[in-house]
Amino acid sequence: MLFRSAYDLIVAADVLCYFGELAAALEAARGALRPAGVLAFSVERWASPQAGRGYTLQAHGRYAHDEAAVMQALKNSGFAPTQATRGALRLESGKPVEGVIVVARKTA
Repeated sequence: MLFRSAYDLIVAADVLCYFGELAAALEAARGALRPAGVLAFSVERWASPQAGRGYTLQAHGRYAHDEAAVMQALKNSGFAPTQATRGALRLESGKPVEGVIVVARKTA
């Protein structure tokens, strides 16, 4: 990896909604962060998750994620979630898009 342990902070606002499975993106972020680095990102919130699925592809072509599955993916990828805030990420066709803004710290 070209930028291994190069950053203190990575922000991915309105980016991870284009990923279903988050493991590869989280592992890449972890590798690019220095020890105790911070990852902040948003995901569209899946309000009605089905058992065994952590995400769903929506009609508009973006993914929504189950909040609990995101927290587990962070832990599995070597992050300690420090904050998760629900709220509207943006308006789409005049309606709010519900999401979660997450902050996590790289663990040892």
